[in-house]
Amino acid sequence: MLVGIIDRLTEKGWQVSGSDCKRPFRLVTFYKGNICDRVTLLQALAEVQPSAGYHLVWLLKSERPRWSYAVHVLGIATLLDAILEIGLRPTLLVASYSTVYGSG
Repeated sequence: MLVGIIDRLTEKGWQVSGSDCKRPFRLVTFYKGNICDRVTLLQALAEVQPSAGYHLVWLLKSERPRWSYAVHVLGIATLLDAILEIGLRPTLLVASYSTVYGSG
């Protein structure tokens, strides 16, 4: 899924940047880090100044439930706080699975 999104965006002329714990092979600009790492997020956001962003969380089950919670819930909170701190106003898509938040 991620590769498909990267391919579609670059085909349309978008500059693609990203952050994760490991480097996907197709990102143009990459910032290694955890979504809960405020310092890394602030640095990346300040450099890239994104007009749009995707927070794609595909972690379904983990033997470390607190880490899973941190990635899904605290990670997006950290990202939103960093966006506000820098003064950006990007369009942001947050995607996950219903198994994380419940099916409604």
